[in-house]
Amino acid sequence: MNQDRRYRSNVRGGGHGRRQNISSTKSKSNDPSLNKKCSFLREELTVIFTGLNNLSVQDAKDSKRIVVLLESLHSFMESNKSSIKHDDDNNIDDFSQELSRLNQFLFDIKTLLNNVDNYNEDLFNLQYLMLKSFYILLKATKIINESTLFADILEHLIDHLIQIKIMICKLSSGNNQQQNIITLNSSCLLLLKCIYFFCSKFTIIYGNNLRKTNVSGKLIGILRCFMFYGLSKYDLESFPVNLYPSPLSQFMIKDNNGRKRRNNNNNNKFDNDEIFDDTHLPSTTTATIESSNLSTSEYSSSELDESTISTIDTILSLRREYQNRKSFVKIRMFSYECLRVSLDIFDIRTVFGFWSFLFPDTNLSWPLNDSTEFSVLTTISNDTSNSVRISALNFMFNFFDYSKQYVQILVQDSTTTTSIGGKSSSFTPISVSLATMIKELHRFFHYILLKENNCSILILLYKILSLIISITPYHKLSDDEILNQLFNQNCYMIDNKVTQIKNLSLALYVKIFNLSTIPTGLESWIFETESGRITMNKIFKHCYEFIDNQDYILLIIESIKLFISILRHYKFARKLLSKKCIEKFNVEMFFMKISFKIIEMDKAYNNSVLQTLMCKFIHTIGLFFKDLSSTTCEDDYKIFPDLHTQEDFIKQWYLKIISTKIFHIALKEQNSLIIQNSSQITLINVISIIPENIFKLFNENIHFEIISILISLAKIDNHHDYDDNVINNNKQQNIDNEETDLWIYTKSTSIRCLSIIQSYNCFSNDLTLILDLIDICIMDVLNKSDDYYQMMMARKKQIFLFEHILWSLANILDNVKKSESLQSSIELKYFVNILEILEKFHSKLTNSTDDMLINLVRNSSLIIYLILSKQNSSDQSNEIQINPDQIQIKMIKYMNEILAEKKSYKLQWNICIGFSYLFPMENFIKLCEVDDLIDRIMNTLYQTFLNSINHKVQSYSIYTISCIYDLKIFEKYLPKLWSSLTKKFIENLFIVPIHNRHTWLDRFIFVIEKFFIEFVQPNDQDDPLDFFFHW
Repeated sequence: MNQDRRYRSNVRGGGHGRRQNISSTKSKSNDPSLNKKCSFLREELTVIFTGLNNLSVQDAKDSKRIVVLLESLHSFMESNKSSIKHDDDNNIDDFSQELSRLNQFLFDIKTLLNNVDNYNEDLFNLQYLMLKSFYILLKATKIINESTLFADILEHLIDHLIQIKIMICKLSSGNNQQQNIITLNSSCLLLLKCIYFFCSKFTIIYGNNLRKTNVSGKLIGILRCFMFYGLSKYDLESFPVNLYPSPLSQFMIKDNNGRKRRNNNNNNKFDNDEIFDDTHLPSTTTATIESSNLSTSEYSSSELDESTISTIDTILSLRREYQNRKSFVKIRMFSYECLRVSLDIFDIRTVFGFWSFLFPDTNLSWPLNDSTEFSVLTTISNDTSNSVRISALNFMFNFFDYSKQYVQILVQDSTTTTSIGGKSSSFTPISVSLATMIKELHRFFHYILLKENNCSILILLYKILSLIISITPYHKLSDDEILNQLFNQNCYMIDNKVTQIKNLSLALYVKIFNLSTIPTGLESWIFETESGRITMNKIFKHCYEFIDNQDYILLIIESIKLFISILRHYKFARKLLSKKCIEKFNVEMFFMKISFKIIEMDKAYNNSVLQTLMCKFIHTIGLFFKDLSSTTCEDDYKIFPDLHTQEDFIKQWYLKIISTKIFHIALKEQNSLIIQNSSQITLINVISIIPENIFKLFNENIHFEIISILISLAKIDNHHDYDDNVINNNKQQNIDNEETDLWIYTKSTSIRCLSIIQSYNCFSNDLTLILDLIDICIMDVLNKSDDYYQMMMARKKQIFLFEHILWSLANILDNVKKSESLQSSIELKYFVNILEILEKFHSKLTNSTDDMLINLVRNSSLIIYLILSKQNSSDQSNEIQINPDQIQIKMIKYMNEILAEKKSYKLQWNICIGFSYLFPMENFIKLCEVDDLIDRIMNTLYQTFLNSINHKVQSYSIYTISCIYDLKIFEKYLPKLWSSLTKKFIENLFIVPIHNRHTWLDRFIFVIEKFFIEFVQPNDQDDPLDFFFHW
């Protein structure tokens, strides 16, 4: 230490200029004592690194001085680590320049070690001390800047790690090199930690993609070398360092990684460690013998019983072996951690290209007892350390989570054998190799699930397996039976003693049945094999037991989720019920016993998740019954013996639902303290999906009860008693309050449900209900003050309400349009009042969505039609003379402008439909004579027909043009229309989807037919083709 003090006194003057610069820097803190301490800390660092600046590792004397200075740096950082770690307001946490200087030293050491003749213990120790200093400063650095400097340093650290691998391989073949190998292992671990922190803390910038690919290839290659370091039968030297990825650049999938992904997924589990960890430089024999960490070994300590050891050499050998094994575990663990964080630096398209080096793409035989196959799966199944296995599992999850788009798009089994000259091609496409890898992952999980008994490992295995199942495109695999064994084996895990494992096994079934389509092989196995039926019976039996016992909320929740996911596959569930091959899944037991045991569960009132799932379960059953009611049952898949029995069963189920406690509290009492708003909305939606043929079977009291409940919910309005001051205050705040605005969802859903019920035949002519619904839509919502509109247009939930109101009003008016009796029962001034309110709403429309505009133009065209029809009716003489022409013209112009400006296909064809039932009206043509409005509309329709590539818009626009009352106008557009019509017809005839082709043809044929009827036959009956070709 005296030597250290003397040396520091000699070099202190060298940093005078820098100290002066630092002392002149203004501190961010106002505490003078803190400023003084920070200035002192920075001066001490400046002294050390100023001394290092004048030294070289190639000089033996300088090397000894470097060692002294580095030890001094360690002592300094250790004594001041709390100040550095917790002080965020002063300039003592940016060590970029110091890291750069140490990096240069490491480069010089690396250059020396390129020559085997320079291998010696002193240089290895110096390398270790340098890496330790580098790691200490790196871990203490808090300021993260985007700089190419960090990219250069990272690449150099990777090169240094490659060199250490080479040195270990060379020394392993020599004699008496154990101590040096231990030192190199410690250096290797420090390098991995440095790379880990670089990848997780800094933003690394690369100038071009080529360099990024080269660096990633080196990093993944060297990390792959150390992933299995120390395992039995593993040869470090045989693994290549530089890897080259599969060419995926042609697949331009949007990369959503970046810093946001880094913040979410790279929760650094080593951030809370102390600056100095338990990695010590093995120096003297005494220190080695006196080491007292043997109890921390993951291996048996019986082999270290000193009573059986006769010589000190044997003791040292065993100690070194223990130390090596301990280093091996940490090196393997940090290799996986570095791989995991590297996903944030290199885009996933680059990293995913190395998948074949990490996961097997050939069929293996599990377990791999005597195999020399090494991959991530080898670590998970065979590694002796659970810490390493957990790191490997975390990496595997992140890897497939980041690259799921590539798996979904690229995986494709080869259905045909490519052959050249009668021989199979040696080239295997990437998609086929990926498919083989996915199949191998399924086989691996089938093996590992029952073998594994560590709970933490099992949880991670289930997490990854769920991800793999959700991203695998089973329909692209020729072997779609790869799930069968997993499906069967997983049912045994439900018997596990650990509740969390039971829960995860059920969650895996939920994930399988949540696939968009159940794999054909799995479905066939369930229905056609004894083992499949036994497995399904066992699953349902366990679910029923969990619901009966009600001991564990998590198991109940997963059981309900499983029922929901199965019922959502309508054809599968119907087949399951009709075949009656699953004893525990039949109509009476499931729908009448188990479902109501779930619905009447008292725990749901105290658990929000369970309550939400319960209501979703009711809604899912309702959707199943709705599909069942609209399906013509084939003999093979009949659930009920006849239609009458089916309708009666569904009716009884709904009547029981209406009488349940949750229905009463949620919809009758409307108790928001017990029932969540989302649960209330789900139950309203359950009413809206009652099939019409079932609803009409209810007696009038039930009808009255349901409609009364819905009307009371539809009239909820938290703004009806607001005075002007409150409105102005809300307008000033412009806050979308999550708590107070939940009523909007209830109101919207109730109005929508009422409009659906009103469309049923049993209520379609109910004038009282129709007028009540119109009043709710118009008077209670749309007919408001200007201040109210201004305030509500800025609120997202209010926009949601307006969308539902306009949709419901359009359905009601459409029903009135279809019934002459309803039109005759409603006065003209009532329709005009609706039109005025719609026009006022349109004038205040500052924030709109496509759905709002679609339903606004639907309402406008419908109400204009009703007014024009009313004006043409025979009882017009008894009406009060009202002239709404100006408002109508204004709304017609508005519809024409939207058609010309907006490019939404759905919006365009709804406007065309509106004009299609206005065009045949004579008084509409007269109304549009102002400002040549009819010509402008015709031109807009024609341009829409020409420019649109949507077949529905094309057919509706041409159909609307041909519907016009005045044939002279039609004839005026016919010459230019005819050539376009035939061209579009020929171009799109085979492009239009088959399920839409019939409607599309109807509209085109209508135009052609009208052309022949109105123009060809009257002008030239003898030879109509001459007239046709003339046109």
